Amino acid sequence: MYKVRGDHFVQPNLGLLEYVSGGDFYKELLIKSMNLFDQLTISLPTDIENPDDVTRIFNKCLNERSGTIKFPGNKNELARLDKYLKGLNKEYRQWNFMSMMETCYTDTVLDDMKPLLEIYEFCKLQGDSSWDVLREHAVETFRVELVRMFDEKCRPALELFRTAHKGKVSGLELAIKVYNPGYGQGSLFLSFTFLIKMKG
Repeated sequence: MYKVRGDHFVQPNLGLLEYVSGGDFYKELLIKSMNLFDQLTISLPTDIENPDDVTRIFNKCLNERSGTIKFPGNKNELARLDKYLKGLNKEYRQWNFMSMMETCYTDTVLDDMKPLLEIYEFCKLQGDSSWDVLREHAVETFRVELVRMFDEKCRPALELFRTAHKGKVSGLELAIKVYNPGYGQGSLFLSFTFLIKMKG
């Protein structure tokens, strides 16, 4: 068995979302929500090649775990989150109108808001709460980071192993520990161990 250990720094860039009213509050809740995933162990197929398969597996794991975590705040913060999301949706509609009227707002700037607001609109149609919106956004943000970590740090190690030991991979497992580095609310560290199991 071969073990690859490392750390991955997570500092979500929410673009314009960080500068609208309440943006700092929202980002702090997003980071706290991601921190609640705590520890993950993900089994991967030995023939993992397609990036879409990696995304699908990570998404399934995170969605399963997200159903067990609770809102990282109190009732007042939940009410503030609800107010923030409603206000953000209203602001986006106003800014989108001004963009179409060819004012100083551009589609590129407004694109920062679309992922969260698409989740918001979907959850609203389902009758879900603001916590459901935040939780789903945390899953999407975390999944992007996991895929990036795998592509940058795990996949090269797997390719190197396969070059040296052709046909000897019997199993792959990724163990992840999530923790806050303690010097700011806007970032997390993922400490990971990637296990490459050999046949025989």
